[in-house]
Order: sequence, then structure tokens, then C-alpha cells
Amino acid sequence: RNTPAQLIALASLYAACIGRQAKEKDPARLRAVALLDRASATKSTAVGLWQRLADAYARLNDLKKAADIYNRLLAQAVDSATLRGILREKLGEILLDAHDTTNAAVQFQAIVKEDPVNYQAWYYLGILAHSDGKLPEAADDFDKARRLAPGLEQAYYRQALVLADQNRGDEALQVLDLARLRFRDSFDA
Repeated sequence: RNTPAQLIALASLYAACIGRQAKEKDPARLRAVALLDRASATKSTAVGLWQRLADAYARLNDLKKAADIYNRLLAQAVDSATLRGILREKLGEILLDAHDTTNAAVQFQAIVKEDPVNYQAWYYLGILAHSDGKLPEAADDFDKARRLAPGLEQAYYRQALVLADQNRGDEALQVLDLARLRFRDSFDA
């Protein structure tokens, strides 16, 4: 007679106890996934409940089920651009964890199309472009992220690395100078 919310909460408790690196056949992980499967069998239409369910699956490293739920939520008529952005960002992060960079890029591109000032999506796009060897695109994406969120320290360093990879050392040093003025000395710096 447990409600879906109670099942998800109990599965989340299991997930917190076993941590992110639980083995696939760990009995506690299997029990938690079974609880989530029971919750997903209900006919609930509450978007928040399905989001919590997808997040719990992701914490238990069942990325396919988490991605399927987010895709289903996005396919529904979501009227709120903010909610669509949140769903796309979470789906993009899950796809990155699953090493599905192509579909992750699609999600982050859709975010910046609807919300061009979403610095986090630009940052992720920069990471994806850099890993694909698209250096000019990566430099632009990191530049946008850095300008939209001047406190995002890693965007400075990643942009400098991309510029250095393009043999644009003077520009890379200018970006590092900006970072030095803004942030304390650190290992990354």
C-alpha cells in the first residue's frame, strides 16, 4: 500500500547508504531498484514525482531508466520553459554520465536555443566540443559561459586550454590574466 513517493524515498535512503559506486548486483542496490520499479508502475501524472524517480534511478546508476523518464517528460506538453530547461539539463547530465555525448549535446543546444543566457549549458557545450576536437566552437562556448557567469572559474581555465590548443597563446594568457585578477591562487590556476 505504499505510495510512489514513499517507495522513492525509501529507495533514495538505500542509495544514500550504499553510495554511488555500488556494484550492479549489490543486494541493497537491487532492492532499491525494485522499489523504484514498483513506483514507476503506478499511473501517477505528477511531474515532480517522475523527476524524483528519474533522479533516484540516476543515483543508483540505472541511467537508461532515468533517461527514459526524462525523455517521456519532455515529450509531454511541458508548458513551462523553465521546467523544460531543468528537464533537459538533467537529461543532458545523465547522457554525459552514460557517455552518450551526441544526445547530450542535443539537449544542451536545445537549452541555449530557448535560454541563450544559460551559462551552464554553454559550459557543457564547450566540454563536448573540446572532446570532439571542435576547438573554435569550444573556445566560443567557454567564452560565453565565462562572460555569462564571471564567477565560473573553470570556464576561464578550459577556455585558456582550448586557445592554447589552437596555438593562440597570447589570447590564452589574457584569459588567465583575467582569472588571476578574479580568483585566488589555486592548484588549477
